[in-house]
Amino acid sequence: MKNNDASSLLPKQPELFTPDGHLTDQAFSLLLSEQLDQLQSLEVSEHLSFCDKCLDRYTFPSRQPTI
Repeated sequence: MKNNDASSLLPKQPELFTPDGHLTDQAFSLLLSEQLDQLQSLEVSEHLSFCDKCLDRYTFPSRQPTI
C-alpha cells in the first residue's frame, strides 16, 4: 500500500545542524554557495550570531583540519 502522508510529498530538506547543535558541513557549503532558502538562511544566520565555534569555522575556514 502506498503512503499518502503529506510529508512524503515534500522535498527532503538538508540537515543543517548536527546532533550536538552545530552547523553541518552541508550547511556551510549551502551558505557559501548561496543556496539556502530564506528560512534556512535565517536559521543559519541566527545560529552564527551566538555560536562562536561555528562563527570561527565560517570566518576562518582554513583553520579547520582536513580529513
